[in-house]
Amino acid sequence: MALTQVSTQGIKDGTITGTDLATNVDLVDNQKLRLGTGNDLQIYHTGNHGFVQNSTGHLSISSGSQIQLKVNTNEDGIVIYPNGAVELYHDNIKKFETTSVGAKLTSSETTNGSIIFDVLNGLRGYVYADNANNIGFLDSDADWLVKGTKDAGVKLHFNGSEKFETTNSGVSITGGITANGTSEFTANVKFDGGTAGRDVTFLRSSNKLRFQDNTVFSLGDDDDFSSFHDGSKTRFINDTGNLELQSDNYIFRDKDNGDLMMKLLHDGAVELYYDHVKKLETTSLGVQLTDGHIFLNDNYYLSAGTGNDLQIYHDGNHSYVADNGAGELRLASFNGSGVRITKSDSETLANFTNDGAVELYFDNSKKLETTSTGINVPASVPTITLSDTDGNTPYSRITAGGGDLVFEADQGDEEGNTVMLFRVDDSEKMRIEASGAIRAGVTSAIQAEKYSWFRQESDANTLAYFHQGASADVTGIIMRHGRGLSGFAGKMIGFLRNDGTEVGSVAVGASSTAFNTSSDYRLKENVTAITDGITRLKTLKPYKFNFKDDTTKPVVDGFFAHEVTAVPEAITGTKDEVDADNNPVYQSIDQSKLVPLLVAAVQEAIGKIEVLETEVAALKAA
Repeated sequence: MALTQVSTQGIKDGTITGTDLATNVDLVDNQKLRLGTGNDLQIYHTGNHGFVQNSTGHLSISSGSQIQLKVNTNEDGIVIYPNGAVELYHDNIKKFETTSVGAKLTSSETTNGSIIFDVLNGLRGYVYADNANNIGFLDSDADWLVKGTKDAGVKLHFNGSEKFETTNSGVSITGGITANGTSEFTANVKFDGGTAGRDVTFLRSSNKLRFQDNTVFSLGDDDDFSSFHDGSKTRFINDTGNLELQSDNYIFRDKDNGDLMMKLLHDGAVELYYDHVKKLETTSLGVQLTDGHIFLNDNYYLSAGTGNDLQIYHDGNHSYVADNGAGELRLASFNGSGVRITKSDSETLANFTNDGAVELYFDNSKKLETTSTGINVPASVPTITLSDTDGNTPYSRITAGGGDLVFEADQGDEEGNTVMLFRVDDSEKMRIEASGAIRAGVTSAIQAEKYSWFRQESDANTLAYFHQGASADVTGIIMRHGRGLSGFAGKMIGFLRNDGTEVGSVAVGASSTAFNTSSDYRLKENVTAITDGITRLKTLKPYKFNFKDDTTKPVVDGFFAHEVTAVPEAITGTKDEVDADNNPVYQSIDQSKLVPLLVAAVQEAIGKIEVLETEVAALKAA
């Protein structure tokens, strides 16, 4: 028989109406509310945790407005807007949100903000931004890997040292450049010397290799032969012996006076020939290679700079552009659109655009790019994957698409009871467990609770602060208990002393709230009756007054805390107390602690009245 009607009398056939379900449907632990022909959706509680399990298709949670995941009724954890952002919060402060163009990280810090990439076997690095307009990637030692600065350059680092920088005129490279195959430069190429004004520039438009004044062109293992222009003349120097040629014109031919070998022309070029074909000549701007290539055997260098700071060579296995000087190695594109690193003409590895993006590729498909606001992962479903070292199913990943942003820990369910940890200063601050439990300050449940918020005894700061900032008549905090029913009461708040013993509670019933404090006779000793109730009661000085800060000035009844000496345990604080900054620390009173004295005084008064009534009755009888 299908379950069609539930009431306090049992199960009936038919249609459930408003009067048929007289109370809640209560299921004990491990009994399940099951929906679907194959019990596909199940809702139940195990006694420790509550579960919503869906075994077929998707579990869809939808709303006509926002979807909010709150730590409590007043603190946001995740907020999802229709046709809009997904927001992630920490301590009720928004930290991360998706936007129409990607995602936005928001930091409450005034100095910096970061995304930490941490896996089981250790910290991997950060996406980092600071208040100096810098943004980029840091390694696990907090050393820059990629550093971009607003209205400035992008810098790439290796092992903490800067190696590559974009500039307003192109790029700058510190160290060597390794290129496999033929390298092609589509614009002028400038090699900065170790001394200012001693640079070498390849002018592509005029096919000239220009050496600035006093920039040396050197040949030989030990720089035996060198050439330079000192501003007034061009010199060739041979350090093995002395060689100095000074004449209006010099022409060098082979021994048969046939093929030209070299020309040195007054007020003109120096020309070098091979097989009667001119290969190299000087110009008013420097040196020009007119035909063919420059060939150097393995481990021979093409060097530039006073101290051979820049070296281009091949070691038999790899090609190098090495900077051994104190300055930077800069790969610059002054007049072009940028710098592109390719495997071949048809496959791009990286692209660096002047005044624009840095783009990284995989198999000729762009996977990461910088933008004016940060970084972008361009894809229909952008994904950042953090994989295990064993190369199996991705351990964790961040995906986006369709306006959603998804953080997945143990995406392939490879490890089982995975925990998503949030660390600050290399210390765990919060975790989300596979069960959905959220814990801050503690790594496991203390009282079988679903959500834990814990502060160590050594931390003297406040655990939580709730501020309802609205000036309208709205509630600050709402608590609702499922046992607050007719004939039942649900404990909403329990107060425990340091050893875990409960000493008070707030309980919610169907129509009232009870504020309870411990009063069991088994907790008390040295018990005596109050015999001076009236005497002590007479010391109390009740007044009518209003509080200064209440602008409506309502008149209320009460006491001055320092005058309530009859029941000192009802008073907290000291008269006229101030803190270290001379701010007043006000006294307070627990008026409920006056009740025993009032009862004792009334009982004494009743006793006196009864004696008087007896005496009056006797007098009347006489």
